[in-house]
Amino acid sequence: MDSLRERPPECAAAVGRLVDVQTERAGTVLGQCRSLPELVVPEYRPFLSALISVPELRLEAVRRDRGSLLQRGASPAPSVALRVLWRGYRAARDRRF
Repeated sequence: MDSLRERPPECAAAVGRLVDVQTERAGTVLGQCRSLPELVVPEYRPFLSALISVPELRLEAVRRDRGSLLQRGASPAPSVALRVLWRGYRAARDRRF
């Protein structure tokens, strides 16, 4: 990634187009993953849904920070990701007890 950061600003437009294409593809695949929880036993469905939500959060961050990916990268706020996982864990736990 360091070599990309050292490229001239003209490369930013090409990287932006690449990010657009790849985020579109990733969004399609993640959308298809939304049906996976229906394939597991009911008590694990909430947690699996939460696990699928974490890459969706990252994808949103990449789309949001598209212009600064080369300088800073992109990731969701850790508190948001933990909150999603915690809710999934709690929902799965509540279904078992």
